[in-house]
Amino acid sequence: MIRMKKRISIKKKIAVFILVISLCVALFNSIICNEKPIAAKINNNWSFPALNEMGVDLGLANPETNINEQDYALASAVVFPPVRYSFDLVNRAGNPYARPLTQGVNGVHVFGTDRLGRDVFAGTVRGFYIAFKVAFLSLLFAALIGVFLGIFMGYYGDNGLRWNLLEYAIVFIGLFMAIFYLIYPISQSWIGVLGLIIVLLCGFYGIKQLFARLPLKKFIVPFDFFWNKVIEVFKSLPALIVLLAALPLFSSRGSFNIIIILILLSWKGFARHSRAETYSIKEKEYVVNAKAQGQSDFLIMLKQVLPNILPTILVFSSFVFVSLILVESSLSFLGFGLPLGEVSWGSLLSEGRFNASAWWLSVFPGLCIFVIILSINLLVDKKISLDE
Repeated sequence: MIRMKKRISIKKKIAVFILVISLCVALFNSIICNEKPIAAKINNNWSFPALNEMGVDLGLANPETNINEQDYALASAVVFPPVRYSFDLVNRAGNPYARPLTQGVNGVHVFGTDRLGRDVFAGTVRGFYIAFKVAFLSLLFAALIGVFLGIFMGYYGDNGLRWNLLEYAIVFIGLFMAIFYLIYPISQSWIGVLGLIIVLLCGFYGIKQLFARLPLKKFIVPFDFFWNKVIEVFKSLPALIVLLAALPLFSSRGSFNIIIILILLSWKGFARHSRAETYSIKEKEYVVNAKAQGQSDFLIMLKQVLPNILPTILVFSSFVFVSLILVESSLSFLGFGLPLGEVSWGSLLSEGRFNASAWWLSVFPGLCIFVIILSINLLVDKKISLDE
């Protein structure tokens, strides 16, 4: 038994190490692979182009436009990344389908090049950023929506809520406007869009609370029944077909579009799981005691229900994260979603179709997908084994 636990611990540590390294590669991809320097001193002024690109990826900076590549040659001090190739650097001298470890203009192509002469290692590193960005943001917002909706479904059921007609109207208007601005954002900024949605929901919730005080006849709200039917409708829609049909509706290509659609397709799983878990614990002694003490329903859900269902939700989240990485790779492989010129694991795998002898285009990105998915599955399996 001790030996088994020790073996589980070692595998868990390896999986965690791989995932931490992968996350670091995703965050610092612009610093690891870039033809631009990390830091350069030009005319006694310091510039940080690679760091600036990292800030642009994270939404913390605007692209630099006042410095040309020729200026770096005049720099009195310069620090370059370990790999002096960016994912979108096309070799104009021509070096298509170069084999791994081939010497290039700015150094060795560790993983070779594609049909445009772009460095495959830089593209693979960029693939970590694309995969984690799309999967993590989709997972985060799908979980926030699905978990809290599922808790409400399980806690209130079909008889726990009563609204008057004005409350019904304001709730439907508020949800409609929130979904509208989520699908058709008025700003290119994530913060602006999400801030607007939060303000709308909070504003309409406040108006609803005012209407609830009016002496009007109240009706039962079939909350659980309604959302179960919505979930059934979403479950009946094939995810990949919905993605392919919905992406052309957006005015421009980008990872934001994929994230929005993946959120709309992924929340239902979290809602079903959190609903089932809430049903199983809402009659527990600690929940009943909290009600007897006069705590509000919201505080009970937040302090009593959520912490007790969180472990199973985290396990479920890991499997959703894996599926989101596979969906993003599948879309990139088919040539949908991401802007032209962007590189991901799926697009590199797609490049391998044009030249079957260029095995490195399929092996290295495919190996990254395999290792990430295996690490997450090992981590989850070991957690389940330890719990048992």
